[in-house]
Amino acid sequence: MKKVKLEPDYQHFAAPHPAIVVGTFVNEKPTYNTLSNFGMTCGYPLHVYVSSVKSHYTNIGIRKHKTFSVNVPSPDNIVETDYVGRISGHQVDKSEVFEYFTGDLKTAPLIKSFRINFECKVIQTIDVGRNEMFIAKVVAVYCDNECMDGNRIDIEKVNPLSMYMDMYYRDMGKPYGKAYEVGKKYKPKL
Repeated sequence: MKKVKLEPDYQHFAAPHPAIVVGTFVNEKPTYNTLSNFGMTCGYPLHVYVSSVKSHYTNIGIRKHKTFSVNVPSPDNIVETDYVGRISGHQVDKSEVFEYFTGDLKTAPLIKSFRINFECKVIQTIDVGRNEMFIAKVVAVYCDNECMDGNRIDIEKVNPLSMYMDMYYRDMGKPYGKAYEVGKKYKPKL
């Protein structure tokens, strides 16, 4: 198969990005922004990062409080999710878009209508290009009871949205194999 060399550009990043809504408080009001620059930095204990353009309104609250929430949308939340990502909190008050609750940190609004929420405390901020990357310890995870299978989260019930390089949201789709299990079928070439 012949390869084509492309510029290192966002539109050529073919992997899915989890679509998340970050929440914080600015001027005592909750505000939100949709991001796809999100991931896990450590599983035990759970740490995550969000990376956001330095001038974004939510960054003000994250820098001030050293906390934020990560709210995982599903297709049911797509309109509101896209809305809070396409307009700036510098121009529009987003505090009424979602009903929220707070956990122990009190400065990270957790969206009630989203099936999973992470309450996060910033441990480090790194400048990366035009972004600030906030690395945080997850202090609590909240999940809708209907999405639980015993003591585990049923990811198919959560059905989180992803964003792709073609700028479309997509849901989870079907599973193809269990991680660290399907590879047991591999037969080395002799």
